[in-house]
Amino acid sequence: MIPLEMKPKIKELHNAFFKEEFIKEFIYMFLKDSRDFNFDDEISKDFKELLIKAKKEYEDKKKEDEKKKKKKISISKNLVSKEKMLTIKEFKCLFMYANSLLIEEEYSELIKKEKQFGNYLIKLDKKVFNSKVRTRCYDIYKKNGKKDIELINNFEELFKENFYKNRMCRNIGVIKFKNIENMNEVQREGIESKDWCAYLYTFLLGISVCPYCNSQYIYTYQNKNKGKIRAELDHCFPKVHHPFLAVSLFNLVPSCSQCNSSLKGSTDIGIDSVMNVFTESFLDKYKFYIHSEKSIESFIGNSLDYDIKIVYDKNYPHSVRLKKFIESFHIENRYNFFKKYLNEQIYYQVNHSKSYNNFLQELLKDIPDKESIHIHRRKYIEERNENRLLGKLVSDILDDKELTINNFETNNNFETKNYKETFLDEKTLKQDMNT
Repeated sequence: MIPLEMKPKIKELHNAFFKEEFIKEFIYMFLKDSRDFNFDDEISKDFKELLIKAKKEYEDKKKEDEKKKKKKISISKNLVSKEKMLTIKEFKCLFMYANSLLIEEEYSELIKKEKQFGNYLIKLDKKVFNSKVRTRCYDIYKKNGKKDIELINNFEELFKENFYKNRMCRNIGVIKFKNIENMNEVQREGIESKDWCAYLYTFLLGISVCPYCNSQYIYTYQNKNKGKIRAELDHCFPKVHHPFLAVSLFNLVPSCSQCNSSLKGSTDIGIDSVMNVFTESFLDKYKFYIHSEKSIESFIGNSLDYDIKIVYDKNYPHSVRLKKFIESFHIENRYNFFKKYLNEQIYYQVNHSKSYNNFLQELLKDIPDKESIHIHRRKYIEERNENRLLGKLVSDILDDKELTINNFETNNNFETKNYKETFLDEKTLKQDMNT
């Protein structure tokens, strides 16, 4: 599992796009075409403009549909009668609660705001639409699975269908963004919020390997001849159980189909079993290592008779949560299918590292700035973790092998001092060393 960097441009586009979409959809749900706005001083100028713009779009769409003799815009009948109108102040609060979910970074806060939004919908439903509602809060509503609060039902479908399926997952503009992978920085900065969709999101993130398993490519590709590819978007908190988080940016993690569809699916996970790949630093809090009880050949790339294991930093306060999250993607079991590839890397490191270093030193002996060579090498090793297939696995194993090789060459034994001393307790370490 590797962390991702959420870029400011992505947050800006996502927030701007759905801010307008929220306003338009909420008006479609609540306001009749004959409704007049009675603004008061508490409504900001920007908010007024958004309401008026959305209202006009609604009216234009209705006229267009009538001309084409199509059905009128679908609006829930229970939400539009004249006696059941929200005040502008209530409408603004509804919008603010929904908007607060868009780019919240911390998962604990995101869950908290989800509950606040659900509780406000229950409050509105009791006051404006259905005084007989007895559900006290959104948590109870979800636990009991009651569907008597029609306002919440409407909004759950709105977020899952209209906002996520029809807006976020819509097709990218074929002409405007043909050959998207070749866009330069100027073109990227020129992307407008009205074009926002999942293809632009995964492209701007710049990720090409699944952050969960680090073993599958998930690049973004768009061709003018209809061909297009992008990563799946995993809802860290599944939209089946958390529909109001369906378009929350930090809840949308680009991933491969194996991790998202085959393994994780729609299983609901608690806050104590999830890691935030956008905001948490965990890359150095776990390590891969080779475990073999039979042959030293496994450690030098000459045998497949070993298992790939993971150890967790005993001093990391969230190691239990990290372990739960990694295990949910079956990483240890899946990685054992890549042992042949790993053996090639180990074999090359063991058999060629010293001779290759000697060759480099001889070749570059007359270059005064030798430090730049070491800096470049360290940078390459650091980058092995990120955006490279099995980068974390290979990096951990080869870093361990470098220490093993050095000790073997200088001391003529197989005694290795490495991360296991930090990551394992004394008893476990002793057992491992005896093996």
